[in-house]
Amino acid sequence: MPPPREPKLLDIAHIAEGLSHGYINAMNLAVEASRIQSKNNQQDRNCPTFDITKVVTCVLPGLPEEHSCVLPGCIVLLSEEQASVAHHLKEQHLKVALINGDLSATYRHLGYNRPAGVQCVSDQSHLSSSDKEEEWVEKVVTLLLNLEVNLILVSGLVREKVIQCFCRHHILVVEKVKASILNAFGNTTGAVPVTYASQLSQHCLGSGVKVVIWRDLSSHGRKPSTAVNISTGVNSELVTVILSSCVRGKLQALEDQFWACAYRLHHVLKDRVLLPGAGVTEMLCVHHLRKQAEHHVKHQRERNGDSVQQTKAANPYRGVVLQLMADALIDYVSTVMVNSGRFSKVRAWTAVSRQLQDCNEGLSAKFSQLFLGGEQDSVVSSAAVKIYDNLSVKQEAWRKAIDLVFLVLQADAEVITGIDQKADGAQGTLMLL
Repeated sequence: MPPPREPKLLDIAHIAEGLSHGYINAMNLAVEASRIQSKNNQQDRNCPTFDITKVVTCVLPGLPEEHSCVLPGCIVLLSEEQASVAHHLKEQHLKVALINGDLSATYRHLGYNRPAGVQCVSDQSHLSSSDKEEEWVEKVVTLLLNLEVNLILVSGLVREKVIQCFCRHHILVVEKVKASILNAFGNTTGAVPVTYASQLSQHCLGSGVKVVIWRDLSSHGRKPSTAVNISTGVNSELVTVILSSCVRGKLQALEDQFWACAYRLHHVLKDRVLLPGAGVTEMLCVHHLRKQAEHHVKHQRERNGDSVQQTKAANPYRGVVLQLMADALIDYVSTVMVNSGRFSKVRAWTAVSRQLQDCNEGLSAKFSQLFLGGEQDSVVSSAAVKIYDNLSVKQEAWRKAIDLVFLVLQADAEVITGIDQKADGAQGTLMLL
């Protein structure tokens, strides 16, 4: 009996090349992040996935773009005071506390309402707001020292004064940590996120966290800063993508490009389905809609007498609606081509019409190459990279577009015909989106 076949490994690099949409470097970073996650998650080796909730980006101004890379763990930038604490705690197994919200005396969770008619009475009414905050900080520091906590990850904000006070007691506080990253640390360390520091106890703490100094960036940035790697050791799916550029204004664009590629890779590994891109899918839909419209018109002409009247009464405008949907897709594709700056409106419509005429012979990569080539009739290599799109993303975009059309049509129908509240089933005719 022959041994069972091993499942064929997915060629992520080949798929990612078609999903990059021109951003090769950003997609390469996304692929590397996916590989690091798959390496640390042995269960997904034959069925790789890309969990973007466990990916964080760290932008480093002043360094060339060639320094962009992917590292396991969570890379964060620390100030000079925080870096000194990190040096003191490096290579130690630390206890970690997770705060979901701001770490301050005045922070209240979302939805909190002060009880009406309740007045707070205290024998320390002479204390100012700053004195109250100092008293709160002192209580929190005492609690953390008793619990032997050295690291606090906060999803919200922390005042600079509070951070400095914690640093004096060798407690490292990291703010603006994504909620998904907090959950990842909680899953691997056993820590439970809390809203207020006063809720911390031994049952809420995690252990086994390490802080490693990755790079000193004092010479590259305006302010002294140090990049440290916070990790939980083996089998951690946390990944940090380092994005660097000498041009500070370009960093946001690089980050947007990476996340666009990361989401495309995430969706394709989740759906296991790809659609041809560069307008090919839309052209196939146009061809199918036109065939359906022609079939409907032909079907009506072949009938006569009562059957014709019944068909028209049942769905009199089906052919017209199908043709209008096809025209809308043609207008969408041609508009995208014009907005790319490589086509005039006439040239775009001509290219689309030509491909629709040749659709009976099958749509090939010819249209994709024309889409990318522009006005010039240059010879395109036969080994040109194929362009792909995500199925779920395109489905969601089309669904929202159709919902909008339904809403407009329903509003027009109500304005023109009105709604008879006394008629039976009047509410049933309304469409809830």
